[in-house]
Amino acid sequence: MPYECNLCGEKFCSDHRLPEKHSCPMLDRGGTDANVVVEIENQRSDENGGLSDKIPSTPSFDGLIDGKVNRVFGLTILVVYVLQLLTIAIAGNEVHNAIFVLQPNNITHVWTWFTSIFAHSPFMLFHIIGNGFILIFFGGLVERLIGSRDYAVLFISAGVVAGLGQAILGLALGDPSVGILGASGALLAVLGVLTTYKPDLTVYLYFFIPAPLWLITGGYAVLSIVGVLAGGGVGGIAHGAHLIGLLIGLLYGYRTKDEHSVRDSTRIGGQV
Repeated sequence: MPYECNLCGEKFCSDHRLPEKHSCPMLDRGGTDANVVVEIENQRSDENGGLSDKIPSTPSFDGLIDGKVNRVFGLTILVVYVLQLLTIAIAGNEVHNAIFVLQPNNITHVWTWFTSIFAHSPFMLFHIIGNGFILIFFGGLVERLIGSRDYAVLFISAGVVAGLGQAILGLALGDPSVGILGASGALLAVLGVLTTYKPDLTVYLYFFIPAPLWLITGGYAVLSIVGVLAGGGVGGIAHGAHLIGLLIGLLYGYRTKDEHSVRDSTRIGGQV
């Protein structure tokens, strides 16, 4: 759980909640407005180091707690998942697909461009759980780096473009009946942004195998390319959407790497 420092007003983990544990600027500036002090310290931090230097060495669970928009997205995914199950139980699969699934043969159903981003396979828990891990550990961190507004725009736009790209790929391959749903395209964009900002970020696969983020992202890219070449939707995975989302994130990251300032340079321990 996060703790708020009563001097500077910033939030910290339990290990750094005391002013002396996080080098609170208010210790040396009694009576100064906390918000002004924090802003000055952030500006100095930006001047003394690059973007990569201010990202925690490993992602942490605080990503979901810190990101306001990320929390909304996480809650939306859970609510939509419950609605999916209720729709199937009450109205059947056909109605469910019409509401939540982006289908190449019904690509003009504009609402599915957006509902499909937050919907997940009703009968494959690993789908929503896997995306949930990426959202929790990486989404909030990227939101903190680029700002809530830009994060929301990136997430939604990448999700829509990735879904439509997969649908067009399905039409091109003569398989218009395969539906697309899931936040994978948007989340791969998030992963791409973070990779450009700090490629050596340590990620713990299965919580104990350390690997640099660039290797994880590269692995996703290779799998997606192979999947697209093999038919686009091999194994029920929207490889085209994954690849498009990743490319959007990498492009956005390279274009904004020198523009965005880090809103919170606190190094919080954690592992993925």
